[in-house]
Amino acid sequence: MSSPPVSPTPYRPTKDDIAAAAIARMSSSAEDDEDYEKQWAKDRELRQHFRRLVDPGIVRRNNEACLLKLCQNILDNPEEDKYRRFKLNNKTIQTKIIQAKGGLEYAVAVGFREHVEDFQPYYLWRPTPDNAANLRVGTFVLKEHHEKVVAKQEAARQSKMTQKEATDLVARQVKIQFEEDRKAVAAKQRMEVERRIALESLPERPHRPTPVSALASGSSGGNRPDLDADFKED
Repeated sequence: MSSPPVSPTPYRPTKDDIAAAAIARMSSSAEDDEDYEKQWAKDRELRQHFRRLVDPGIVRRNNEACLLKLCQNILDNPEEDKYRRFKLNNKTIQTKIIQAKGGLEYAVAVGFREHVEDFQPYYLWRPTPDNAANLRVGTFVLKEHHEKVVAKQEAARQSKMTQKEATDLVARQVKIQFEEDRKAVAAKQRMEVERRIALESLPERPHRPTPVSALASGSSGGNRPDLDADFKED
């Protein structure tokens, strides 16, 4: 007698499967979600909480970009377990997250927790509903703040460039005016020298004595003295 067929064992998703599904839902585009507005309103307090956590130490020396990449990697690679942890002895992590004021606190806020594996200390992110929400909102706030910092830096760079361009323009104008004045003075001096040379090169005009007739005509008239009277005898 044949034995009854054995029914297949029902599939039970592993923890990794559940985590991947949760992160995939979490990282789906908000524009495609019809409840986006409701979710946005629901996350308001959480956004305010994370905005208060953005300490100046996080954004100093581009520390914010490192923390943002750490969070974004989990959202972009939901099936990759390696992106859900970071080592405490990593040089970049030490400098930009652990030593940066507020960096480690922010990592903990998005869901990272201390974990030891093979005697190695890690910070591990576990895919729970609360952690998923915290990671989503915390990443949004980091990205929001990072974009503001980048925009401010770009505006400062443009302003500095504009000021430098204005200074350079004034310097060029002063230089041009100086050259024009120098050329004008040189041209005036050259014309004066040429005039003097021209005058000195002219031949001297000979002296012409006044004709006697001109003297006679100049002394004629009613006012001419009677010269003969001077020689009359008394």
